[in-house]
Amino acid sequence: MTGRAAGTDDRLERMLRVGDLDAIDVELAYALTSLVASPTESEVRLAIALASRAVRDGHTCLELASITPPTWLSAPSALPELSWPTPSALRDALHSSPLVATTERASQDDGSTLPLVLRGDRLYLQRFDALESRLASAVRVRLERPPFPPDAQDVARLATLFPDHTIDGAQHDAAALALSSAFTIITGGPGTGKTHTVLRLLAALLARATTGPLPEIALLAPTGKAASRLTESVRDGLTHLAPGLLDDARRRAIPTHADTIHRALGLHPDHPHRPRHHAGNPLPADVVIVDETSMVDLPLMARLVAAVRDDARLVLLGDADQLASVDAGAVLRDLVESPLVTARVSRLQQSRRFSPESALGRLVFALRGTRWSDVAAALDAAEATTAAAEAEDGVRFVHHDGTTVPPAVLEAVRLHAARLATAATPEDALAELTRWRLLTALRRGPTGADAINAALRAERGEDLAIGTPVLVIENAPDDRLANGDLGVVWEQPDGRRVVLFPGDDGPRAVGVRRLPRWEPAYAMTVHKAQGSEFDAVHVLLPAPPSPILTRELVYTAVSRAKHRVTLVASRAAVQAAHSARAQRATGLQARLAAE
Repeated sequence: MTGRAAGTDDRLERMLRVGDLDAIDVELAYALTSLVASPTESEVRLAIALASRAVRDGHTCLELASITPPTWLSAPSALPELSWPTPSALRDALHSSPLVATTERASQDDGSTLPLVLRGDRLYLQRFDALESRLASAVRVRLERPPFPPDAQDVARLATLFPDHTIDGAQHDAAALALSSAFTIITGGPGTGKTHTVLRLLAALLARATTGPLPEIALLAPTGKAASRLTESVRDGLTHLAPGLLDDARRRAIPTHADTIHRALGLHPDHPHRPRHHAGNPLPADVVIVDETSMVDLPLMARLVAAVRDDARLVLLGDADQLASVDAGAVLRDLVESPLVTARVSRLQQSRRFSPESALGRLVFALRGTRWSDVAAALDAAEATTAAAEAEDGVRFVHHDGTTVPPAVLEAVRLHAARLATAATPEDALAELTRWRLLTALRRGPTGADAINAALRAERGEDLAIGTPVLVIENAPDDRLANGDLGVVWEQPDGRRVVLFPGDDGPRAVGVRRLPRWEPAYAMTVHKAQGSEFDAVHVLLPAPPSPILTRELVYTAVSRAKHRVTLVASRAAVQAAHSARAQRATGLQARLAAE
């Protein structure tokens, strides 16, 4: 008899008790190994639990070499007592298990119906193996499509659309590449002009259409907040398109509203695995633009690419140096770094938002780069900045050990909450939401967003006090709300409380009883703040060592600020973060390179 009924596994139970595994990891391992009898059942059970945890940590697979030593264990000293397997022993156990499809039992692209797939040293849960395989195949198909070489008229239009391209030709070249390709990636940091470039690409595509219907265009983003920002950027950009470049009909063909990917695909919380649009019923758009692609996880990207028509153009925008998605995969970085895709990648380097001469610009560029000396110099300058100077512009570095929330930081949160509560109009309240935010590296723990939000909620005495910043954490298409939407509690003249969200024509009020799942957003994790911008941010980092401290996290946090940032941390924490790259175990690049 196998499974939990025959007893428990000491390794899994101990790792569950100390929090190295979750109940779902352990139960999945017991459930699957109870289906078959195997002399290597114990090792396979461990591998299943670790593979399940790997997905929750953002990986698409478990790399067998990573289990020795598993540095994330809370009690690594217990390994000898727990009889931890070597990677080769685990590999042999998996090869002999009837639960595991190997490359000998399943083709490279067809996958398997068995619950686990072992490809070389990468162990996949079957679903993620299939998703990664399908995405790689779909990308390869798009890359193999013949190009659409620009003609003399295209060249002339691009010269008109980018009149200063002799000074900075990256945007012009990115548009030219996308004009001639079925699949393109435009990557660059904040303010490098990704939306500016895409608008002019769309103008060139629309100007090309001299006969027949105009191309249908879809503007998409992974979260509600990112979609709102894309909407704002496109509307602002349209006002700066030179008169006469497009007639009224073509100008109207450029959407002034961006959708979330979930909404465009017709993914509903009640049936999350049955999108309305898929390979058999693709999106009607001729051109699909996706912003903030770094936030798109493997399952969503696989669904999106499958739903884009074979004859449609797909343009991905994003910052490959930012944090990857919260969920499994690092799709944008894998694509950008793939030798097969390189020829379809345009990199925008020159930032219009961050001047390299400004304090904030110097810090942002240093954090994105590889030299600690540049970061240290930026911190030295910021350390001498007074609070009064920081209030005007730039960077302030406040030393803190990262074990508690400094009283000054809590006071800054209270002041922001007070400004939200006393805003004179709905427009003022929504504007205040974008002026300041506290960003934390952690969600849990004494310096985590949950603890700070709970403290402010307790101080104010009720869940939905007037002025409470509200972060939607669940898609609710029936109410036109999406995960990532940020709103603020407001009291109507009749005394009724609502939550205000940005709308196409001004503030949109949603009754508090209609709210989907939400959480207060006095403080937000850096991950939750991706796709957002604020005039100023405070960034609170924990003490090292911490696996969350990476270069991508600190760069993403600081670059959420448009004008001012206060970095509350120890120098050791910043240095530890800058020296650590966020690593995701995936096989997407290997699959793209496979013949």
